[in-house]
Amino acid sequence: MSGDGATRRIRRGDAPGVDPLIPIIALTAHAMDGDKDRYLACGMNDYLSKPVDLTALGRAVARAATLRRAITEMD
Repeated sequence: MSGDGATRRIRRGDAPGVDPLIPIIALTAHAMDGDKDRYLACGMNDYLSKPVDLTALGRAVARAATLRRAITEMD
């Protein structure tokens, strides 16, 4: 299964035992025009192309954690 397909299933709640709001960050070799938009459109929180820059990865994880905390606090 592709990452975007898995993300869609998770976001729909089709993955038993998996929180549909879990942060998902694409780490992919797909870096063509439109790839980032495609991954974000399927429900991923962020996108990084390989080779992954560790600073960029840290920022993406921090953004996902901040969003997750905000959503959790709203409940």
